[in-house]
Amino acid sequence: MLKISQLWVYPIKSCQGVQVKTIELLPSGLKDDRSMMIVDEKGRFVTQRSDAVLAHIGVALHNNTITLSYRDNQFAFSRQYTQKVSAIVWKREVPAFDQGDSVADFLTKIIGRKVRLLATRPSDTDDCKIIYLLLQKIRGGLSRPKRAQLYFMNFVSVVIFPVLTPIPWRLKKQSVIT
Repeated sequence: MLKISQLWVYPIKSCQGVQVKTIELLPSGLKDDRSMMIVDEKGRFVTQRSDAVLAHIGVALHNNTITLSYRDNQFAFSRQYTQKVSAIVWKREVPAFDQGDSVADFLTKIIGRKVRLLATRPSDTDDCKIIYLLLQKIRGGLSRPKRAQLYFMNFVSVVIFPVLTPIPWRLKKQSVIT
């Protein structure tokens, strides 16, 4: 029997996670998990690989308010779905919503180059489906572990997944891997 000891979501891709006691499971994945991303001036998503400072940006969720923190600075905002834009994630265009100039300015000062914060909505990512992966990190591949990590992955994670692991990843909608 599996026992879940912790639940974490990462509301902004590549920023710090948020531990939660309960989570809503949507057709697109865990609610709030990687539902926002930071993009550069060309609309390409930014990660810790290019900007390690992202690992130091804290994220807190309070109902509809998101608070970002870095060192002694904080910035709170409400997610909005009014200014539709597109982002590029691994050469794929993804529909998103710009979160405004104020949060962009806050993140630009931290990162040191012009960036924007974009949010996605599960209803706008209709090719998102939950993929359950029961993995144990051992040499030689997968096994039936006594203790394992359970990953719930959304669209952004699935697109990035092939870079991080050698197992087959071309999955059909509603695929389940065990």
